[in-house]
Amino acid sequence: MATPEELAELSEARRELAATRRSLRDTREALNNIISDEKDDTQQLMSDLASKEASNLSKIGSLEARIAELEALADRSVSEISRKEGFSRLSPRSEEEEHEVYTTPKSRSSRCPAATVTKLCLPQLCEATDLQSHYHAIEHTFVEAGAAEYHQQGHLLVHEEVKVSVMTKFLSSLSNVRPVHKKATVASRTHSQDWNLVRNVLLTRYCRRSVLKETYEEKLRNLTFTGVKQIEDFLESAADIYHLFTDVYPNDV
Repeated sequence: MATPEELAELSEARRELAATRRSLRDTREALNNIISDEKDDTQQLMSDLASKEASNLSKIGSLEARIAELEALADRSVSEISRKEGFSRLSPRSEEEEHEVYTTPKSRSSRCPAATVTKLCLPQLCEATDLQSHYHAIEHTFVEAGAAEYHQQGHLLVHEEVKVSVMTKFLSSLSNVRPVHKKATVASRTHSQDWNLVRNVLLTRYCRRSVLKETYEEKLRNLTFTGVKQIEDFLESAADIYHLFTDVYPNDV
């Protein structure tokens, strides 16, 4: 359970993280704007800015780790309160809905065994901002394999006998993005491999509109066309930015 002091620390850590990220952005912008020469004062300025950049990166890493711990405590608190009150944190249901859990129930014999889950070939997450589409692909793979089914409310219901195997396999698909993998690992332990609770924790952290907007604006600022030899890289970056734009401003597409 998160104490009031820990919740206050979480709010302060988030504010400090935002300020440090702004400082890092400004520092890198200053570094990029320096016209390099052999003058001592220019070299000293570059050295000072590089040192500040490294300090900001280290601080961001520490803050993100602490925030992940505090968010896990806060999520556990909300989950425990919800269970005590008799409600699901993610999908409260009426009495009528309680009797309609599956859209198309599968017999136990047609379900996917744990050994099959471990052999599934899953796509690897490349960036935290791709997490929403990554979940979409992963969930459809588990459904097709018979390891899970979609609830009438749209949430995924993983079969109890492969619950741990499914979560372990999913975590392995996040290993290329360390912050996401670390947070997912903490969340899965905190919430006892509950698929939808872990999903909610990750999407709230990495796919909020404010987070996606910040990433979109940063990538747009950094997009440059350096020449026809790099045209493929430029088009790939532009396509990535466009997909972010559709997530941030869906009504403008």
